[in-house]
Amino acid sequence: MSRNASPSTIAVVVAFAIVYIVWGSTYFFIQNALKGFTPFLMGTFRFLTAGLILLSWCAFKKFPIFDKHTIGVATVSGLLLLFLDNGIFIWAEQYLPSSLAAIMASGVSLWFIVLD
Repeated sequence: MSRNASPSTIAVVVAFAIVYIVWGSTYFFIQNALKGFTPFLMGTFRFLTAGLILLSWCAFKKFPIFDKHTIGVATVSGLLLLFLDNGIFIWAEQYLPSSLAAIMASGVSLWFIVLD
């Protein structure tokens, strides 16, 4: 595909559908996983698996990922986004239906606009 060519409509629709299905089912699967795991253990397994997959990909592509700046940014974003934000959502799903948790999570981007 050349630089000025646009992606096909079907490819865009398929990519959009994949994002909707995968992202939309996250809270359903979190709630089901909480039947067998404690909230923070489940979150640990989830993000450890994702981190190992991404780390393997970066090693395969030979990305320079172990410099001081990258480690610092990853540490701060990991603590704020993964531990704090997602940890609270995973913990809350013990008491909320997954549909309500998904709606609340999707509304976060709107709060950024309102509060800005």
